[in-house]
Amino acid sequence: MRSLFIFLSLFTCGQILANTVVYIKEPARFELPSATKNKIVKGSKLEVGSRVHVGESGLVVLKGSDGSVVKLDENSSLEITKMAKSSQSNDETMYSIVKGSGFFNFPKNPNKKTTVRTKTASMGVRGTEFFVAHGKSSDVWMCVNEGLVAVTSTEVTKPVLVKAGEGIKLAGGTSISDPKALPWTRKLNWKFDPTLGDLKNTVSIEEAYASPLEMDID
Repeated sequence: MRSLFIFLSLFTCGQILANTVVYIKEPARFELPSATKNKIVKGSKLEVGSRVHVGESGLVVLKGSDGSVVKLDENSSLEITKMAKSSQSNDETMYSIVKGSGFFNFPKNPNKKTTVRTKTASMGVRGTEFFVAHGKSSDVWMCVNEGLVAVTSTEVTKPVLVKAGEGIKLAGGTSISDPKALPWTRKLNWKFDPTLGDLKNTVSIEEAYASPLEMDID
């Protein structure tokens, strides 16, 4: 298996520190706008506007200043678009999945706007735990482990509410499937803390892309 690196692209956004790297698997680097590349380690501080790229067999866990935790899978990219200063702050937090998949956990704050978005979809949360995968095309699918997520797309502006144990598929941003119970999502690795065991997700997302709402894993 060819070695790919996890690297971080930092963009100029006022040097607002937003996330801390709490776990890394595989070598990691960050890339400044000047193309200067440096190694990142556990404890590295990331700015708003940072873009994290995880290579093959890699994994990164980030903790936000707002108390959010993100586990980014291999072959995935994530942008820290906006970040509240603390878990008590009502400022907006926004993560953007550029490609691949990630697990998200947000603290409960009914007065705070928190969003995870892709190119074609937006997921609004009020304290929840869920998984998002961006397909090789523009398809997106997500499932909820805890809480409630309101999903919209570029063509569907009325929110579709997805509850714990349910999932939906967004086909190219033009349609959102009805929420449906997905028993196989119990096999997803929902751990964020490495002290609780292996964090790697062993469910094949590539297979799930083929027909994620019908697939079941015994």
